[in-house]
Amino acid sequence: MKANICVLAGDGVGPEVTAEAERVLRSVASRFSHAFAFRAGLIGGAAIDAAADPFPAETRALVAAADAVLLGAVGGPRWSDPAAPGRPEQGLLALRAAMNVYANLRPVQPHESLLDSAPLKRELLVGVDVLFVRELTGGMYFGEKTLVRRAGGSDGSAGHPTWVSGLLTRSIGLTRPMGLRVECPIPCAAGMGPSSRDGVSESARSPPRATRRDGPFCTS
Repeated sequence: MKANICVLAGDGVGPEVTAEAERVLRSVASRFSHAFAFRAGLIGGAAIDAAADPFPAETRALVAAADAVLLGAVGGPRWSDPAAPGRPEQGLLALRAAMNVYANLRPVQPHESLLDSAPLKRELLVGVDVLFVRELTGGMYFGEKTLVRRAGGSDGSAGHPTWVSGLLTRSIGLTRPMGLRVECPIPCAAGMGPSSRDGVSESARSPPRATRRDGPFCTS
């Protein structure tokens, strides 16, 4: 295998973590005859310090030319001023949008050795195996923001049926080999626009293992 890998170490523990990950990948390449080429770019606070932009054009070009991106972390106290023109997190959002990495996978599988240290009772955790698939390129993060002094403001939510159906299709693809079922919580009309609701409804009708469950939900 040949792959160009863009390394975005970022801030905080990011450089330490990506350095070790790169070391592991080099060992894998050596042992299994792969050819990995690594190129480093700036993102987040480090990019703001060096280029006054959390996702500079040079980094965007590296990402576009890469087969994979190895990302560390962004942000830290030194860039936390809410009045600053650029925030490290904006670099992360721009990266997601540029790569269209719309599905964030968050598995929940408790480790046996840690069950007695959890705040929940052991019997509630044994056998838990959940995978949350979160959409990353839409929602209020990417919607229009407006603020009128003394008149209030609004945080719009960016959405499109293809984003929603793509996320659901990905979820079904991950669970189908295991014979599992996808549960699709549909937010109430006040919480999501009609385009997103329709996108979920259309996807839920087609695959045999998709189940629609009406009701409110929230994401972090």
